[in-house]
Amino acid sequence: MARFLLGTQTFVDLAKTDESEPRKWLDNAYDTRGVIDTDIAISSATSLSVHRHFLDLQARGKMDARLLTLQMRCARYEQAFRERGNILPIDDDVVLAWKQNVRLDLRYVGPDGKPYTIGLEEQLLIATAIARRLTLLNRRQPAHQDLAFLGLLVEDPYEP
Repeated sequence: MARFLLGTQTFVDLAKTDESEPRKWLDNAYDTRGVIDTDIAISSATSLSVHRHFLDLQARGKMDARLLTLQMRCARYEQAFRERGNILPIDDDVVLAWKQNVRLDLRYVGPDGKPYTIGLEEQLLIATAIARRLTLLNRRQPAHQDLAFLGLLVEDPYEP
């Protein structure tokens, strides 16, 4: 049974390279905390978000060889989660958790330092973590503190 839920960017960074900070966190967690592959899950909202992102890039003519490689790596990484049965659905419990946070002004800070309101896929990802009582593996964001009262737990795999 899963204990952790990958954030979407964390999922992409893990698919992108074996040298990422989240990969180092996972390797350390495997060695020191007894974490195994089945302890880590993704939300179907992550699958949706990643697929939609690549479709958007294709529609705008922005796909290049590097992005095609990343798309294939994400698809393979997602398939590994599927084979383990660790892609969590958006079900009634997730929708109920989403209803609790949808009216909040939840914000993340982008790489450029500018805050932005999170979209539906990220709201559903967070709701999945809350509904399943999983620790979200993601960069710490202002929205996470705003949702602690609902039981959201976050561990930042980008922090050393």
